[in-house]
Amino acid sequence: MSKNKKFFIGTAFAAAVGLVAGLLVAPKSGKETREDIRLGTKKAVKEAEKALHKAHNDLTKQIIKAEKIAKTASIKVKSEAKTVVDSATKSRDQAASVLAAVRSGNSNDEDLDLAVKNALNSLNSLKKFFKK
Repeated sequence: MSKNKKFFIGTAFAAAVGLVAGLLVAPKSGKETREDIRLGTKKAVKEAEKALHKAHNDLTKQIIKAEKIAKTASIKVKSEAKTVVDSATKSRDQAASVLAAVRSGNSNDEDLDLAVKNALNSLNSLKKFFKK
């Protein structure tokens, strides 16, 4: 599992545990508890948004690097690079769309999770390409 994926999972898990623990020990009214849940959810989405934004930026850098390598490489490497770059570009564009949807309030958790997963998978594919 990559460092980025571990970080994202750890952050989401820690946020969820902290939220539940806080709700269980806090002597608050229902209204206050609902507000805490709303704020906790907002914070978790913000953390996921940060992770997706970072993945988007990392993908952009890696795509540029792969395209530079492909320009001077053999036909076989160019073909591999095109496949990896096309997949990474699709993931990067998906990340940008989901980020825009999150900011406008038109996204759900599944979209965000899928975009993060795809971005991290594409980053790993690019890293493997560079190791060849």
